[in-house]
Formats: sequence, structure tokens, C-alpha cells
Amino acid sequence: MLLTPPGVYRPQSDSQMLARAVAVSGRARGAVLDLGTGTGTVALAAARCGAGAVTAVDLPGVPPSPGSTEPR
Repeated sequence: MLLTPPGVYRPQSDSQMLARAVAVSGRARGAVLDLGTGTGTVALAAARCGAGAVTAVDLPGVPPSPGSTEPR
């Protein structure tokens, strides 16, 4: 379970899709960079799949993209 503090991007269906893609690709063995990580769903998936190093970066206070359902 991921806890999502206020203002942090909540995992959506695309987050789960990307996490599954990391798992089935078998390519998360080297270094992984997850930009705009939000809760870190994809970064956590990469770490679980044996990535050598995982860096997860997010920019607090950056407004969501136009059309996003995330709160501003």
C-alpha cells in the first residue's frame, strides 16, 4: 500500500501499466531514473525487479498538466 500525502500524484491506471511493463520487460537490471515519480510506483517496481540503482525525482509544487484530474 502506498500512502499519498496531499498534493502528491496518486497512482492511476497508467502508473500500474508502467510498473507492469518494468516487471515484464526484464530491463530494470541497471540504473533506473523515474522522473515525475509522484508516489514512486514505477521506481518501487524497478527496485523489486532487481534494478542496480533507482533514482526517483519529483518536483513539488509543479502544477499538473492541463486536463489532469489531480488537485491543484
